[in-house]
Amino acid sequence: MSEPEYDELESEDTDMTAGLSLVDQMIVDTAREVGASTVRKWVVSTPASRNLKLEPKRKREASSSRRHAPAKTKASSSKKRKVVVVSDSDDEDPAISITVYVLIPKKAPSIVSKPRGKPPPSEILQKGPFDILSTDSYPQFLSKLAAALPCLPKHIHESKIEWKPKKPLNAPTLTLGKAAGYKAMLSEMVAKKADTRTVLLSMPPPAEPMEEETPWATGSAEEGEKKVFDYSELESTTISNSLQEQQMSFNKATKDERALLEEKYPIGNYPNIDADKRIYRDPKTGFYFELNNSRVGVWCSAMAQKLTTWETPPINSRFFDAKQRMKVPGADAPPPPAPVIAPPAAVPAPIAPAASTSLTDILLATLLAGGGGGGALAAFFPQSHLAAPPVVQPRSAPPSPVKPHTVTLEQFCELYNIDAIDCARLMELGFRPGDTTEPKPDDEVKQVGFALFSWRRIHEANVRFKAELAGGKFV
Repeated sequence: MSEPEYDELESEDTDMTAGLSLVDQMIVDTAREVGASTVRKWVVSTPASRNLKLEPKRKREASSSRRHAPAKTKASSSKKRKVVVVSDSDDEDPAISITVYVLIPKKAPSIVSKPRGKPPPSEILQKGPFDILSTDSYPQFLSKLAAALPCLPKHIHESKIEWKPKKPLNAPTLTLGKAAGYKAMLSEMVAKKADTRTVLLSMPPPAEPMEEETPWATGSAEEGEKKVFDYSELESTTISNSLQEQQMSFNKATKDERALLEEKYPIGNYPNIDADKRIYRDPKTGFYFELNNSRVGVWCSAMAQKLTTWETPPINSRFFDAKQRMKVPGADAPPPPAPVIAPPAAVPAPIAPAASTSLTDILLATLLAGGGGGGALAAFFPQSHLAAPPVVQPRSAPPSPVKPHTVTLEQFCELYNIDAIDCARLMELGFRPGDTTEPKPDDEVKQVGFALFSWRRIHEANVRFKAELAGGKFV
């Protein structure tokens, strides 16, 4: 055996000694001494040596498999997704979302300002919006509707539900008609464009539950509260209610001043005038004023602002003007102006008799008279005296535009449904039922707070009052 062959065996086996057992190492050393060709055929291939030879090959195969494995996985997954999409599109249509608004009419106001006028338009309570899908069943639709109100599905009046699309505005309103109408509504909405799929539902409020529902029956046990419709939202918010709230707030703020006035001026304090009224007498003028609710309110307001006391009402207010005083027979009143007497006319000079006034004629007349001649002298010289001045009668007042009546302003406001605020404004103006009014408010009327339409209602009520008074209703 040549030396190069041994060197080749030695170089190859040097790498193999690492990790060999003691026996294997002895064999390798012997082969080096006697020659590789002589010993190679008796070398035993152990598992350890085989593993060492196969290790590089395994590493190369593993790295190659890792490089190619992701590409195969992506290809397979993409194929699966592609197959799934095709399968879904072939089996069923995609769900379409539809927006729903719920409109519930509120209660009509109980107070109408004009008896013969048109009732005001009803207010609408809006609930929602919520979304439904074109694949939702009718029970699913009812569940979503009940959650938006909120209430139980059994309390919904299904037969009274109406619907219409939001666009166009002149679209007719149709009855939902439970499941059949619901299906027709879905078909029409699906055929519309995506931005016009909005439904307006009109329905009465849900029925009030007859008894207390258990939490699990309402589906809100986990939330800790019951889904019950708030019926207070159906109360109509009208101007009359707002005025009543303002009146209640004012009475609460001036309750102490009102209590003091009611204590100082009790009902029946002037029984000779009216035992059923609270009356104030002005010590300076002697005028009497009925302390009704409006005057007491004005007085309380002035007291709360520290402008006056309980002894003296606000003198600048028209509520305590002389025109607003009570008509009390025999009450102190300023004396009427003295009548103007015309100066007496000048006394004309006595006219001389046509007969002669000579001394002879006078003596002759005396003899013929047979006396002292006084009568004759009186005939010739009548005594001049001052004529009594003519009696000048005071000028009579112009006739009243309306017949006398006993209808007070409070009774007038009650008869013609005029609210308390407008009644107080009329009192501030010094208005009496039957006074002449204009259809449009002037500056003075506007100053106390009247607007065009509120004053027009007053004018129409006053015209109607005068017509009824002329017909003999209030005489």
